[in-house]
Amino acid sequence: MYTKDIIHTSDAIANLFQLIDVDRFPHALLLKGATGSGKLILARALAQYLICSNKSNGESCGSCQHCHKSLKSIHPDIHFSFPITGAKVTCNDFMNDFREFIIEYPYSSGSDWITHMGEGKKTGNITAAECNRLSHIVHLKPYESDKKIVIIWLPEFLGKEGNRLLKMIEEPPSETYFIFVSDQADMILGTILSRCQIVNIAPIPTQIMADLLAEKYTLQADDALTIANLSEGNINEAFTISEHGENKFLPIWMNLFRSAYQGHPASIVKSVNDINELTKEEMKTFFRYCTHFLRQCLLLRYLPSKHVVLPQHEVELAQKVIAVVDDEAIQKVTTMLDEISYHLDRNANMKISLLNFAIKTNKALKKNAVMA
Repeated sequence: MYTKDIIHTSDAIANLFQLIDVDRFPHALLLKGATGSGKLILARALAQYLICSNKSNGESCGSCQHCHKSLKSIHPDIHFSFPITGAKVTCNDFMNDFREFIIEYPYSSGSDWITHMGEGKKTGNITAAECNRLSHIVHLKPYESDKKIVIIWLPEFLGKEGNRLLKMIEEPPSETYFIFVSDQADMILGTILSRCQIVNIAPIPTQIMADLLAEKYTLQADDALTIANLSEGNINEAFTISEHGENKFLPIWMNLFRSAYQGHPASIVKSVNDINELTKEEMKTFFRYCTHFLRQCLLLRYLPSKHVVLPQHEVELAQKVIAVVDDEAIQKVTTMLDEISYHLDRNANMKISLLNFAIKTNKALKKNAVMA
């Protein structure tokens, strides 16, 4: 990847390339930040810049053999490790598929990758066997360049197996570099964190994302801004919504809200089953959308509609909601959405959690009249 492929740069990012120029790049770097902020692209660009034969002014040449192989993620001195499913497998068993995946979907999340492998309902991990593979790789000499780079995508999936890597992270062989790319750095072992230089990668600014979406998908400025706000800095999510051309979560949310509001058991069960068919990452997006919609409902009650970040047809639905639901009930449902998102992150049984949410939502709203 090139530096120019990074959608939004900052002083912190520019400094990383400058450290390479002066030969002071850290041997263990942790890039942390929210999903979809382009951290993996940054890690790949740094790796390519590290081994480029003719780099200059913070950009790889793109013409040397190292750049050609780096762009295809096949350079023998740039190694990848990532979450996988299965107890005794290693990333080598999935490497070809992974290379194609990160080239086609460079902003994707770990859940997207697990779903891509056909295991959308499972939780990936970085196994003991994979840690042993990394240990073997690190102690080999570089093949083509004078450096060796190990990119570990989502080290939070290491768990206690991360202890196997501590010695080589702290005292790596000469010209060996670890680049960790994390969406949830608070879940990484403290002993690994203490051995890394940590750089926080901020979410992509809303306006920059909106401009990109408007150009890439020929969207109206207002529609692009709405999607950018809903995505909350996650460019992968913004691309997904833009490609669908419409918000697929709105009808699912309205069905759940209406059935819970009216207290119809059969309708509630059907809505819960529909949501339960979503992948884990889609559920996260769904709950975030629901929260966003309700917050915009509160704004719509007190501000002109031009201040509300919703498309016009969703504004009309929001007006119907605030006509029959008061602020207290909206706030209660918003809090419950935060709770169910918390349960999702911890692999709770979502069908039970969703049924519980629907029942509590009915109790919060039942003092109101039947929804129009």
